[in-house]
Order: sequence, then C-alpha cells, then structure tokens
Amino acid sequence: GVTLSRYLIELHKRGRVDDDLSSVLNSVREAAKVISKLVGTAPLKQGELLGYQGEVNVQGEDQKKLDVITNDVFKRALQYTGKLGTLAS
Repeated sequence: GVTLSRYLIELHKRGRVDDDLSSVLNSVREAAKVISKLVGTAPLKQGELLGYQGEVNVQGEDQKKLDVITNDVFKRALQYTGKLGTLAS
C-alpha cells in the first residue's frame, strides 16, 4: 500500500495536485490520526469520550460524545488550513 503522504508527493511531482489541495488533504490526514488515537483510548476514558452528549442532531438522533469530539477535530484541522471558504458539518 501507499501512504497518503507519498501519494500526494507523487501527484505533486507530476503537477496533478496543487498546494491548496495538498494542505487540505494533509489536514484531514492529521485529524484522522488524532481521531484514531481517541478511538483507541476511548475504553480507558469512558466518562470523557463515550456515552451520549445530551443533544440531538438534525436527523433527530442523540449525539454521542465521541461523534461531537471528532467533528470538532475535523473542523479545527480544516479551519487552520485557511483554504476553505465555508465549512459545514
């Protein structure tokens, strides 16, 4: 398999991806790493990461703590790229 980083480097060398898209995809990659760590430690931090948040989403479902946290991780990661005009979740 090829990592996302290597794939982006290869695309960049061929002129198939620009710096802005690379920046966004690298932010998604880093957010995914953070989320992977959170999911791995969730059983150890049940009170902080597992269970219901106490709010309902637009589909009428109860939001889970880890869902809300991961949504925030992605939003923050993408916000700091400065490459997106609008971000909705």
